[in-house]
Amino acid sequence: MCINDLRGLTARAVIALLVFVGAAACSLENQDQPALSGPSGLGLNVTMTATPDQLTRDGESQSMVRLTARDAKGDPVGGRSFAITFSSSVPDGAALSQSSVVTDSRGTATFAVTAPIPASIGNTINVDATPVGTNADNDPSRGTVPVFNRVAIRVVPTNGGPAVAQFSFNPAAPVIGQLVTFDASVTADEGVPCTTCTFAWDFGGEGTASGRVVTHAFTAAGNYEVTLNVTDSTGTKSVPLPRTVTVTAVGPPIAAFTFAPSPAFAGQTTTFDASTSAVSTNHRIVTYAWNWGDGSSSTTTSAPTVQHTYAQPGSPGYAVTLTVTDDLGQSANVVKPITVTNGLTANLTQATSPANIGQTVQYDGSTSTSSTGTRITNYNFDFGDGTTAQSSATATAKHEFLATGTYTVTLTITDEKGQTAIKTVQTVVQ
Repeated sequence: MCINDLRGLTARAVIALLVFVGAAACSLENQDQPALSGPSGLGLNVTMTATPDQLTRDGESQSMVRLTARDAKGDPVGGRSFAITFSSSVPDGAALSQSSVVTDSRGTATFAVTAPIPASIGNTINVDATPVGTNADNDPSRGTVPVFNRVAIRVVPTNGGPAVAQFSFNPAAPVIGQLVTFDASVTADEGVPCTTCTFAWDFGGEGTASGRVVTHAFTAAGNYEVTLNVTDSTGTKSVPLPRTVTVTAVGPPIAAFTFAPSPAFAGQTTTFDASTSAVSTNHRIVTYAWNWGDGSSSTTTSAPTVQHTYAQPGSPGYAVTLTVTDDLGQSANVVKPITVTNGLTANLTQATSPANIGQTVQYDGSTSTSSTGTRITNYNFDFGDGTTAQSSATATAKHEFLATGTYTVTLTITDEKGQTAIKTVQTVVQ
C-alpha cells in the first residue's frame, strides 16, 4: 500500500497503519541481505587420532582412526567428504579399510588401518585426509588439494623373539694398532634388518662401544673375543654373539738414511734424509733422532729430513747415528760414517819417473781444486829428500835428486780461509 492509497481513511487509521508497517513499506526498499546458504569451505578444522597409535608388525592388528571436522566457530561439519590415502612409502602389507569417508552430523568419520606384514621394511605409517567435493575451494580439478591433516602410526616388531645378532669385521687379520671396522648391519629382527635396535660391543677387555658400525684398534697381539649384544625396540635382548679376532704383532721399523753432498764440507750445510726408513703396514714412524758424532747436541724431529753443519773436517769421518721410533713405540737405529772435508782437493803429477841422479823432475799441482769456491793461495812442495820448495802461489815446481832411491813428494795446498789439503806421489831415482 502506498501513501496515495490512504485516501478515504480517517486520520487515526492512517497513523495506526504507518506505525504498524512503517513508512518504508511504500516507496522505500528494504536494504537487508539474505542469509548465506550452505558451508563456505573457509575455516575448516580437521583432526585425526589413531587408537592405538602403534601397530605390531603382524599383518593383522588394526588401529581405528577417528576424523573430526569443525568449522571456524567450532561447530561440527557434517556431510563433508574426505579422501583417505597413505603418504610416501608404506610398509608392505599395510592397508586402509576405505579410501574415502563422509562425516556424520557430529562431524566425525572413522576408518581402520591394518598393520604391515612381519617381513616389511619401514617403521611409520602416515595417513592423510584431504577434503573433496561440495565446494570449489576444495575441488580437485582446480589443482593440488592441500592435506588438511595427517596421522602417524608407529610400527613395532612382533614379540615373537629377540633380534638375531650378526656382525662382520674388516680387516679379517689385523695387526697391532690397525683400525678394525665392526659392522652389525646384517643383524635382523623378525626377519628384517633391525634399524631400531641398539648395539653394545665388548672388545675382549680392550674397551667397549655402541652403535651399528664401530671401529677399534687393538694395542697388543693375541686372540680377542669380541662380543655383540643387541636390544630390540621392545627391550628384548639378543643372545650375545662372540667372535674371535686374532691380532698379530708387527716387526720394528728399519732405519736408513742418505746425505748430500757427499762428502760433506766443513762449514757448509749437509742435508740428511731418512725417508728410506721402513715401517710395517698401517703404521708410521713418529720420531727421527740424530746423533751427529761431532760432540754437538742431538736432534729429534717428526719429519724424515734434517740439516746439520760440521765445523771441522773429519776423516775417515764422523759416526752419525739415526734412531727411528714407530707409533707402537718400537725403535731401530743405524750408524753410518760421514766424511767431512774442507772442500779442497790437492792433485799432483810428475813429468819423469823413474828419474836419473841429477835429472830435473817437473811437478805440477795446478789441477788442485776447491769445491767450496775458495781461492787456492799457496802451494808447498816437500821432495822427501830433506829439501822443500819455497811456498808460493805457483802451482809448479822442479827438483834434482842427488842420490838413488824412492822419494815421497808431498804437495800441500792452502786456500784463502787457511784450509789445507795434501797430495803425495812416489818418485823413483836410479
